[in-house]
Amino acid sequence: MFTNEYVAESAIQSLITKDNKCSTHFSYRGGDAETLCTLNLITYNPVHKTHFLLHSLTAINKLTVINQMYEHVYKLTAALTPEDASCQSYTVEWYSKTQEKKYVSSFYGADMTAVLHKFYFGKHKESLIIYSIKLNPIC
Repeated sequence: MFTNEYVAESAIQSLITKDNKCSTHFSYRGGDAETLCTLNLITYNPVHKTHFLLHSLTAINKLTVINQMYEHVYKLTAALTPEDASCQSYTVEWYSKTQEKKYVSSFYGADMTAVLHKFYFGKHKESLIIYSIKLNPIC
């Protein structure tokens, strides 16, 4: 795996950009001698000008958590199989009150609660309306 966090971040950014043209942002917390390191991987979609939480992980240090995140993103973008029951694909139809526009976004999550957490991460719920969340069929 990666021996440098910046190389790992660049590799993750490349996977996500290739997959859906979104930018990628890394939010780390902790990771000092007394606390574990938590990484929130956030994507920003320039089409609807909003961000979503892609995934959160916690590990013993920054390098370990970024390597684990790379593995997760690689599975999502390149190698997710129907047998991977930990992630299911959902489609969310939603409306932005500030942009006065309807959008459709895709999410992976263990369940609908996880998808809602990712959708609302760092947002004001009052500015968005969810019309529907649909579990996509397994191909």
